[in-house]
Amino acid sequence: MKRLLIKVFSDYICPFCYLLLPKLDRLREELPVDVSWEPVLSHPEIPEQGLPLAELMEREERIRDAVESARILARREGVELRFPERISSSKMAVWMAECARRNGKFESYHRRVYRAYFQEGRDIGDDRTIPEIVKSLGIPKKAVAAFCKDREGYARVVTDRLRECRDLGITQVPTLVAGGTKIEGSWPYPLLHRAVEELLRKSA
Repeated sequence: MKRLLIKVFSDYICPFCYLLLPKLDRLREELPVDVSWEPVLSHPEIPEQGLPLAELMEREERIRDAVESARILARREGVELRFPERISSSKMAVWMAECARRNGKFESYHRRVYRAYFQEGRDIGDDRTIPEIVKSLGIPKKAVAAFCKDREGYARVVTDRLRECRDLGITQVPTLVAGGTKIEGSWPYPLLHRAVEELLRKSA
C-alpha cells in the first residue's frame, strides 16, 4: 500500500499538540504513514519572558477552558501533563528545531522539548532550557554557531512554513494535513485512525 505523508503543524506551547505525540506514534505502528512535524510560532505576541499562566486563567475564559480541556483529555488518555507556571515564548524552540533537523536530531529534540515543558514544567523560552537540550543531543557547537549565523536560511524555513499555513487556511494548532485533507485539533484515537484509513483508501 502506498505510504501517506501526514504534516503536523504544531507549537511547543500547545498542550493539544503534545497530546498528539502518542497517538501519532501508534498510528505509525498500525498504518503505512510517515509523519513530518512542522513547528510554527503560533503566538508571536508572547514576550520573551513569557506570561504568568495563573493570571491569564483568571483574566481570560478561553485560556481557562483550554487548560481544563487539556487536563481532562490527558487524564482520559493516560498521558502525563503538567502545565508550567508561565506560558513560554516558543520562538527559540521553533528555530532550534530546524537546527536539530539539519543535524539529524529532530525526533529526539522534538520529544525532549515537549517533555521539558509539559512534564518538567520548565520555561522553554529562557536562555537555559533549549541550549541544554541541544547540548544533551550532542549537536556540535560549530553546527549550532553555523546555524545561528545563517539567519536568512532558517528564517526562510520558518517564513515558508507560515506561508504554507496561510495558503492551506490553517488557523489553529495542531492541524494535520494529509492527501489534501485537514484534520484540526487532537481527535480521539479511534476517529483519527478511521480518518487516516479512509485517506489511505482514497490514495491507493
